[in-house]
Amino acid sequence: MFSCDFAGCAFTASQPSYVRNHARLHKGQPVFACNVAECSAHFANAPALRTHGYWHTGERPYVCALPGCEYSTVNNVLMRMHMMRHNDIKPHACIWPGCTFSSVTRPALVKHALKEHNFRPPGKPCKHVQRVGID
Repeated sequence: MFSCDFAGCAFTASQPSYVRNHARLHKGQPVFACNVAECSAHFANAPALRTHGYWHTGERPYVCALPGCEYSTVNNVLMRMHMMRHNDIKPHACIWPGCTFSSVTRPALVKHALKEHNFRPPGKPCKHVQRVGID
């Protein structure tokens, strides 16, 4: 868990980004809160809140334009990754000698390298991995 370090505040969250957004309240900065009763998500900007809202409504405004593909998603980042798969673009390549594995995402590369070669590829590791001391 991550905690707000503002004096007298007991706010905790499972993600550091939630605490950063919460801290905006203490600084008097605008915060955009989800209005769904069961949801406590807060965002630093309106577009992020709008994208989050799609998860609640089921709306998927980004639709693949390729004939025969019915994929749709809530944001343009996921759509770009989807299009990379269509075009066989895999920028994350394994550096293990003789290995030809490559993937669209770094997490898939890391999973492959750990499972197949028992090593973590160089690069910027996830903050959460550092936090629990795996790296």
